[in-house]
Amino acid sequence: MKSQWDCIRANLGEWHGSFTRFSLDGEVQTDTPSVLTLAEQADGSIQLVLVRTPQGLARSR
Repeated sequence: MKSQWDCIRANLGEWHGSFTRFSLDGEVQTDTPSVLTLAEQADGSIQLVLVRTPQGLARSR
């Protein structure tokens, strides 16, 4: 069985997604694009960086 560290290391990189807010009746209210980056550091730790882009603005790469 793989350790939790082995599993998270298998997912290092840049992940694109969004945070979506819904009203109580299920309608989309806002959608905020995001980029989550997981990067292994020299000491073996893993750095997580989350960038949320305001709705309507494109994030440059």
